[in-house]
Amino acid sequence: LWVRYCLSCGISNVLYFGLYSLLLGFITSAGISVALAYGCSVTWQHALHRVIVYGKNLKVDSGYLKELGGIYAAYTIAFVLNPFITEGCISLGNVYIARSGVDWLKDWLEALGFMGSLF
Repeated sequence: LWVRYCLSCGISNVLYFGLYSLLLGFITSAGISVALAYGCSVTWQHALHRVIVYGKNLKVDSGYLKELGGIYAAYTIAFVLNPFITEGCISLGNVYIARSGVDWLKDWLEALGFMGSLF
């Protein structure tokens, strides 16, 4: 299961970054390119997981569309909330650093915030 999941994610990431790069050639806004590529990637990632990871068919019927709608809802919520959660965690970390005096954590916190923003 783990190998199939990695394969599915790998294919999905290649498609996402390929579409993102292609869109950047036509659209000057990186934010719009990210949003469009991300929106498309949710559909193919769901389809790839369904077929490769779980071995289900790709018959597009009302059950499939309902499942895909739920996935879009979850990813949209995550996409919208991610910057707020990341900023909240960074703020809490900065408060901790200020109160405890462990300045060496600042570099780690900034790197963590950057990585969190990617997810």
